[in-house]
Amino acid sequence: MSDLGPGPDGRRCYRTRHDYVFGDKITVGEWSVDTSEFRRYRTS
Repeated sequence: MSDLGPGPDGRRCYRTRHDYVFGDKITVGEWSVDTSEFRRYRTS
């Protein structure tokens, strides 16, 4: 999700959805996030 802005009721909400996969480098506002740095769930 990205593009944070005012919703119909005036509260902030996400206005756009973007799909990403693990390992993508994404930008949200002023921030950049390397998703490969996120912890992965154990698979048993």
